[in-house]
Amino acid sequence: MHGPLNAKSKAILQECKCRKKNVCMAWVDDQKSFDIVSHRCIIKFLELIVISNKIIYFTNEALTYWKTSMSLHTEGKIKETEFTE
Repeated sequence: MHGPLNAKSKAILQECKCRKKNVCMAWVDDQKSFDIVSHRCIIKFLELIVISNKIIYFTNEALTYWKTSMSLHTEGKIKETEFTE
């Protein structure tokens, strides 16, 4: 099994095992994926793997609040870009 297993994940897995139910989990490393991959590609990927529209809607809404900027620290100065979506 891959991915971070916190207490909630372990509890869900244990419950599914006891009830003999299938479960599918996925984790997103949001610290890297969302600053490298365009927001449009993330939504398209979620649509392609056919998950709940509620998750796609939530992710799409959350992405509207995320902004990216870049900073360059050189020669004692800081150069910074404008925020991009």
